[in-house]
Amino acid sequence: MIKHTLFLLILSLAFWGCEEEQDTIPPTVSISSPVSGQTVNEIITITVTTQDNEGINKVEFFIDDSLVFIDLESPYEYQWNTAQYEDGSEHIVKVISYDNSDNSTESQPIMLIVDNSTSTPNGGNIISVTYTLTEMTVEWEESTDGDFKDYKVLYSDTESGNKDTLETYTDKSTTSYTITEFDPLIENWFWVQVTDTLGLGSIGSGMTNEIDSPPTPSEIYPIESDNGSFIISWSQNNESDFLSYTLYQSQYGDMSDQSIVITINDNIDTSTIISDDLGYFQINTQDIWGYCSTWRGDLPTYSRISGVFCLWDDV
Repeated sequence: MIKHTLFLLILSLAFWGCEEEQDTIPPTVSISSPVSGQTVNEIITITVTTQDNEGINKVEFFIDDSLVFIDLESPYEYQWNTAQYEDGSEHIVKVISYDNSDNSTESQPIMLIVDNSTSTPNGGNIISVTYTLTEMTVEWEESTDGDFKDYKVLYSDTESGNKDTLETYTDKSTTSYTITEFDPLIENWFWVQVTDTLGLGSIGSGMTNEIDSPPTPSEIYPIESDNGSFIISWSQNNESDFLSYTLYQSQYGDMSDQSIVITINDNIDTSTIISDDLGYFQINTQDIWGYCSTWRGDLPTYSRISGVFCLWDDV
């Protein structure tokens, strides 16, 4: 009985002697880069140095006390995208390192200042806004950013108005935009916003079209008589946006009861024959945008009044 008890005691001591001691030593940890007080922009790499006698299990990264990333293997780093923060804002960065026994150590926090004011993408300044009879074209400077993402073409009918997105282009070499529905009689303001892959964006200088001018008024020439009829003729309009001539006749000098004599859609045809009684005549030249210019001749004592700017509906 004594020998049996002694054997159990020796076996128990041997078992307890083989059991490992529990690890209670926490790891060491510090943020090695960047340094506190540094100004950072775009994507900054936060680098951590950490060691433990039994090995590191994970490192947690915190921005302003919010957990943003967990790294499970060395090197322990976090790529922090600062584009989402306001320029001049300050942020506290810290990490917590855990060893394989779940011991942990929190690093000394650092303060970083975000400033992306010089990191915004370039290009996008409007070079020209031109139009033809059928389309209006906007051209802009190409961006030279290596991390270019896209262009957004913006529009407003006033320089200070709200900007609407017309089109988005992801090809950096695309530097023009064309529309077929437009009104050159008003301002059409365009801008281009350039955005990079980090989400940083900038809007280039804007530009509007040149407001279309009314057509040059055609001058009514002195009336010619031909075998009892009268020939009304006028100077030719050579503008590219010419639409028509309209000749009016009235019994009164103020053209208060005017009636249309003829409308001509060919700018080369600049005369017509009148066989009725003489009166007062007015020639209107209209362009395709709806503007007209007027020149009057009073008969039989011919006189001329300089062209006036008018809307066709007001004639």
